[in-house]
Amino acid sequence: RRPDILVRKNGKVVGIIDAKYMAGNDMLPSTGEGSMPDSEIVNQMIIAMDYGAKKVDLGIVLFADKNNVPVTIEKINEKKKIHFLSMHPENNPKNSLEELKKIIP
Repeated sequence: RRPDILVRKNGKVVGIIDAKYMAGNDMLPSTGEGSMPDSEIVNQMIIAMDYGAKKVDLGIVLFADKNNVPVTIEKINEKKKIHFLSMHPENNPKNSLEELKKIIP
């Protein structure tokens, strides 16, 4: 499976973005933080980042779910990160776009 978007900077692919039209993750009442996203989505991103035609350290998943809670998964001892964000219109997409600007190097 290919990612939906390749993020390029100066002609070099620096990240991948995948859009999902499905439920994202929920907030954990015990911590107030986002829960772990679905393992199938996490695994799909890891495979695309590590074994895709363009190996990258940055993955971003955009959910169309208004209840998605932003969360970042980071691989220990490496610089790989996967960010999970909501782009639902009711969640002020401008805030998510600003967040994307901070995430993308």
